Amino acid sequence: MCEYVDILLKLSLALVLGGLLGLERTQIGRAAGLRTYAIVCCASSLIMMTNLYIFHSLQASDPVRLGAQVISGIGFLGAGSILITGKYRHQIKGLTTAAALWSSGAIGIACGCGYYFAAITATLFILFAMHFLKFLENKLIKDNKNLVLYMELDSLISMTYVTKYFLNNQIVIDDMRISRPFLDDAGTAVTYVIVLPRGLKRADLIQELAANHCVIYIEETY
Repeated sequence: MCEYVDILLKLSLALVLGGLLGLERTQIGRAAGLRTYAIVCCASSLIMMTNLYIFHSLQASDPVRLGAQVISGIGFLGAGSILITGKYRHQIKGLTTAAALWSSGAIGIACGCGYYFAAITATLFILFAMHFLKFLENKLIKDNKNLVLYMELDSLISMTYVTKYFLNNQIVIDDMRISRPFLDDAGTAVTYVIVLPRGLKRADLIQELAANHCVIYIEETY
């Protein structure tokens, strides 16, 4: 009877802790959310429990072999949650979701081993990183003066206007790359790596450049 209670405790705790991580992802509209995290964490716990059961009952298995396979095998779910976005210049999103999904597998393994305190503590720490550190990260990004701008211009000559605009506003050009445009009515495409002066906001710069007739398309990229 005690064994069945232990099984219920491990699986239910894994389900709850995994669900807590997934709930944060669901609230911000990610595809991998509450159900995905809860299932992964619970299944990871079951796999680890099965591994330990085989080891103790038959003495025929490495006690950590299946757990190691969970950590490596869960990568395909993480890869599926990473998205390539951006209309013309690709940007990567979903890395936090993938990392948290991988972490839920590790938490499930800890629950399966009966390492409850570590599983709960890790869940709280990861939730703190996912939710509260996001505000610090956004502030750092907002205050960052380094900026990469992708622009499609009506002609190659229009690059002169953009360059002069940067120089007149004390914007330092670190790098500049010319490429083929995607839009038919654009004559050239250029990517600027720039450093903004103190007091100039990223949004204001992009808005002012976008208002010029020679700029067909503009976006911040990475």
